[in-house]
Amino acid sequence: MGDLLLYQMDPYSIGEIVITFNPMLGVVVNPKTKVYDKKNFSVFYHELGGTVFVYKLCEPPIEIIYGAQNTLEGSRMAEKEFIIGFALTAAHTVINPVSKQFRLWRLQARSLNSEIKINLMPIKNMCIEFPDELLTSEGIKYMLPGDLCILAIISTKALNLKEIPRASCTGIEDCYTIGVPSIPRNSPRNFYPYTDNDLIAYNELNRIFFGGGKLIKSYGSVIACNELIQFTCSAMCGMSGSPIISKKGLIGVLVGGPVLPGQRELLLCSELVFNGKYTEAWEKLGQLSSLNTEYDKPIFQKLVTKKEIRLMFAELITSICDSLPSDLLNESLLNFTHFSLEQAKSEVIRTILDCSYRCLRYGKKKENYSNTGISVESAIFRRIDEIVNQFIEQCQGRVEFKNIFALRDI
Repeated sequence: MGDLLLYQMDPYSIGEIVITFNPMLGVVVNPKTKVYDKKNFSVFYHELGGTVFVYKLCEPPIEIIYGAQNTLEGSRMAEKEFIIGFALTAAHTVINPVSKQFRLWRLQARSLNSEIKINLMPIKNMCIEFPDELLTSEGIKYMLPGDLCILAIISTKALNLKEIPRASCTGIEDCYTIGVPSIPRNSPRNFYPYTDNDLIAYNELNRIFFGGGKLIKSYGSVIACNELIQFTCSAMCGMSGSPIISKKGLIGVLVGGPVLPGQRELLLCSELVFNGKYTEAWEKLGQLSSLNTEYDKPIFQKLVTKKEIRLMFAELITSICDSLPSDLLNESLLNFTHFSLEQAKSEVIRTILDCSYRCLRYGKKKENYSNTGISVESAIFRRIDEIVNQFIEQCQGRVEFKNIFALRDI
């Protein structure tokens, strides 16, 4: 694994899982995966814990012009830097999905099989650029609309990188995804939800993904394709952002796991809490109880009956207004003294987001589970092409460092 050990597991994974049943064929399947040990010049693992791949190369490269204020102690760069292309990943691997803010302004990525390292600059968060809801073939909303990010690939020298040719998704067809899984020791059943035993789940994940930390090729098939691609390749945290490839070429980007009722609403509740709209968030959580019938346990009911969460909501609400919702009137704030308001806010958001994993674990229709990608034929990709092509045209081979971020305004 080398310095991959220094890279962290994606803390905002949106539930990629092992697939053990093909809903189109109605048969049990043994997840088909293998270690990809060929030279690789397209797919990289970035330091925030996700997979990223080369989407478009710049010919010729775009030279970055640094002013004195952009360099260490005003000195000139020792070597010239260039934007040599653009890469894509799942946005949630480089942003906080609640605040929508980038977690780093510059990050490193490496190819496990070719020892190529690249610098990446996240420059366009499509969650903000394209917030339209993404729906499955069953009409269920994907948790994070626009879940893609454009990154500039920056280098001081020419690199032997390769684009993955694009292709149209014809519907039901074989495909594979290629990325770098991380095997979590905590809550492995979030990714292998077919057993009640954590040790069995952990061992199965290690078996299927060869211990993690390697470039893995995972095979399956597309079962539905529109703006979202639903497909049966098994995947894990760390593989968010992996390309989905058919025999003809790139058809999409892996972004998440099964899309289940209530997941989208959980993220919206988290955003309301983050923005200080505590009463609205509490009311919305209460409404989710109607979806408990979709699950083996009343997972949403527990969000509004757990004593600690009720107390934290009561404290948050009373910090901004004098009145509590009627169903919180009996909560005694005297029992709640060990969290500050900011700690309470963070803990509430964490608890709400953790419930999205409980959706995976306790869903009643595991035989219909599939992982989820965004199709290259979606409106989001058309906008990505417009952004990248317009930026390249405007630069004319050179761009001031301070103007790179103007890409966000295109």
